[in-house]
Amino acid sequence: SMQKIRRLFDSIVQGVFTFGLDLQVHGNWSVSAERIFDRQNLLEVPLRELLLDPMADWDPEKNVLEQWLQTVFETPVAQFDALAELAPREIILRPDSPEPTHLQIEFRPVIQDEALASVLCLATDVTDRRAAELEAQAREQENQRTIAMLRTMSSGGGAELVRFWGQSEKRWAEIREVIACPDAML
Repeated sequence: SMQKIRRLFDSIVQGVFTFGLDLQVHGNWSVSAERIFDRQNLLEVPLRELLLDPMADWDPEKNVLEQWLQTVFETPVAQFDALAELAPREIILRPDSPEPTHLQIEFRPVIQDEALASVLCLATDVTDRRAAELEAQAREQENQRTIAMLRTMSSGGGAELVRFWGQSEKRWAEIREVIACPDAML
C-alpha cells in the first residue's frame, strides 16, 4: 500500500509530503517535492529547513507560517479547515537568490481515529507563472507610459510634436558633443 501511495504522489505535479507532530516529513513524498526542495530524501527533514529557513527574515508570511505550524496539532480536528484558511497561500523560498522559488501551499488534515495524525502539504511551484505576470505587468506599464506620452504630444497638436523632436535632436547633439563620439557609434 505504501508503494501505491508513492506512485500516486509521483503522478502529481505538485510537491506533496506529510508531516507529523514533530514537524518533520513522514511517510511518502512526491518526486516533485524532491525537485522543488532540491533534496533526494525528505524523510524526517524538519519543516523549518524546508519551508521556514529559506524564507527571508523580513517576510511576514514566515512569522505567520511559523505560528501556524506551532498551533496546527493543538487545534481540534473540527476546526482544521478554519485554521487552514489562516495559513499563508504563497511563500517565496530564497528571495535574495538570483532564482527565488514561488510556492503556493495548501494543507490538508490526515485524520486517524478521529484525531489529527499528520498534515498533508501540497506545494505548487508557481515561479514561472509569477515571472510571466511580472513581465506582463511591466509591458502594460510601458504601454501606458507610451500612450500617455502620445496623448500629451497630440493634445498640443503637430507643433508640440515638432517641438518635441527638435528638443530630442538638440539633446542628442549635446550628448554626442560631450562624449565626442561620431554619429555612427551611437
